[in-house]
Amino acid sequence: MVRSNASIIQKYPQLICQQALNEPDSSSCSSYAKDYLTVHGKNMFTWLDLSKEQCQGAEIMTLTHTAPVALCRFSKNCKYLATFCQDNTIRVWRVASGALEVTVEGEPIKMEFSGHCYWLAVLEKTGVKLLGLGQGGCAKGKFVVNIPLEIDNQVTVFIPKTNRHIYIVTFGRLYVYGTQDGKLIQRKELKVLNGLPFHPIPPFQSLTPISTPIAHP
Repeated sequence: MVRSNASIIQKYPQLICQQALNEPDSSSCSSYAKDYLTVHGKNMFTWLDLSKEQCQGAEIMTLTHTAPVALCRFSKNCKYLATFCQDNTIRVWRVASGALEVTVEGEPIKMEFSGHCYWLAVLEKTGVKLLGLGQGGCAKGKFVVNIPLEIDNQVTVFIPKTNRHIYIVTFGRLYVYGTQDGKLIQRKELKVLNGLPFHPIPPFQSLTPISTPIAHP
């Protein structure tokens, strides 16, 4: 991103600070921004990261929706926010700027971002869809993988750090699917304790583990 905007940043070097908002703290872009602020910060308006006690108003940004919001989910790195409205609209926002990245139709029961933020898992009553976010070869705003599966309202989902698999617990069964092709890798009936299913895969770990362990990806 920085290289593609190099000519603009050379002409307007102050924009490196805005660019750094979307980059990791350890990136060279963030390092350059810190150096620029050290020299020129006194002559610039800058954002401050304040706590609620330091800020007179808790509202930082307003994201406009067309209907009441029924569900929302932040990505693990807090770079994106996914929201679902009662008019069956799913939106994905960039947190730093409030920019709307993706708008699609859907009726999710639950949503979960992959760790690398290449896609958003949208869990509906009839299955799981992986919504591309325009990175890692996943087409932006397109459902790149569709997994047919009956899902209940108490569904639980877990995506390991590798992002190669997605674990889904629904109707007392554990399903493991590949995220590149949507193929079923494993299915297992779960032990029921006090009417609730349990199994040994974090974060679904039970007080009484299942006798037969499930292979990790």
